Amino acid sequence: MRAAARWSAAGRGVVPLVALSRAAKEAPARGLALLVLVVTLAGAVFGGLVSGTLLEGRRAAAAWQVGADASFLGAGRDPAMAERLARARGVRETVAVRQLRVDPLSGTDGGRYGVSSLVGVDAGALRDAGAGSAAARALADAGLDGGGEGGDIRVLASDGRAGELLTFTRHGKEQRIRIVGALPDDVARDPALGPVRRATGARQHLLLADSGDLEGFAASDFEETALLLFGDRPDTCPLYTSDAADE
Repeated sequence: MRAAARWSAAGRGVVPLVALSRAAKEAPARGLALLVLVVTLAGAVFGGLVSGTLLEGRRAAAAWQVGADASFLGAGRDPAMAERLARARGVRETVAVRQLRVDPLSGTDGGRYGVSSLVGVDAGALRDAGAGSAAARALADAGLDGGGEGGDIRVLASDGRAGELLTFTRHGKEQRIRIVGALPDDVARDPALGPVRRATGARQHLLLADSGDLEGFAASDFEETALLLFGDRPDTCPLYTSDAADE
């Protein structure tokens, strides 16, 4: 038993070491009981760690689905409801996130860049909401918050080089995208983008722009729009109750 204790001391786990060391000092029967007890406790600790990991995973998944304290997916299709939610009790800030599916071509050689999600968000509003958004921070650091002046759509891209031009056609009109810089890795995991990104399948590339650069697009052009609601327990239940009564 003492030899086993010395062997366990060379390992990383503290539970076997404590069990075997104590068992070596006690009577064989008591040592066996101690081993059973410590192994049981080890299982309980391991189970607690697994439970905690699963809980954190569920929290992360929920944050990705909602993106804020609450959110309204499909805000572009029901602007009246979006406006009412923005005025709901407890709502402090609102931020619209919109996504376009684009399949642009290289402005240099005409080759395909790849199907991409072009996501627009009001970087200033998202920053003011205090969400600690990686997307808002990246746009601000690149000087893209606030939008442009109706020219090229300026983006941070998951693939491509700064200064590269891309083009795509919308309603018979050519649109130009200019890559300003690389998209930081943590932006792709930003919960603020989750509601619109999870609504579609995986894409080859992610392009991020300030909403100001997408003002020329109609609400119907976006494949998905979400209104993020920030505040202290936003109370949207009365709105849905009222809607049900109206029906």
